[in-house]
Amino acid sequence: PYEVIEHKRNNIKCRHVTKKEIFDLHNDDVKLFIGTEADAIRVAQLDGNHYHITSFDKHTGDPERRQTMQFLITFADKEQIWKPWFQELFQTVQYESYIRRHRPLYPLLFTVDAYARVKAELNAIPIASATVGDRFYVDLRLYGYDWYKSLTLPDDDDLTYVFECMYTKFIKTKPVANTLTEYKNVLLDESYNATHMVVYMHHQVTTLTPMHVLL
Repeated sequence: PYEVIEHKRNNIKCRHVTKKEIFDLHNDDVKLFIGTEADAIRVAQLDGNHYHITSFDKHTGDPERRQTMQFLITFADKEQIWKPWFQELFQTVQYESYIRRHRPLYPLLFTVDAYARVKAELNAIPIASATVGDRFYVDLRLYGYDWYKSLTLPDDDDLTYVFECMYTKFIKTKPVANTLTEYKNVLLDESYNATHMVVYMHHQVTTLTPMHVLL
């Protein structure tokens, strides 16, 4: 079902009730939906199979290359299936909730173009959440998903293997200072630069859980 936005002569501009996409349709191609707004949303969810999804439980793949992503999804009938990333996932509340709980998946909240804009905007803002000497843990996937998978670590999709890292300094940048920081891998004694987006996505873990493996 669609909601009519504008009706001029035989042309109708309308919005899908769940996907929120806007379409231009001819009067001959539509018919009146009989029911409430809640009824329309329920029918749209049935048509899009959104009502089936109970939760997103696991993922694998490189969020910077979204076509490599797969998600383990639990459906209302308790069946669990690995599904590749596809555009319609954007329309599900369960998808957004899962992505927001996993900060490294942040790019998947946006279209590719929108994420590029968001990243550029954040990288132009000084990094206020980092202080020289702060320690945190970095997922090995940050160094390259293909390299990570080549290590064939045990349960590499379920466990998160991490390095302990520490901020060592801010790098002078123009025209805005403190938009780039340097951090050191404590184990390897190697240093790397990090933009604000990298800090936001990958430097937020400061406490280990049973699902982390410290190297």
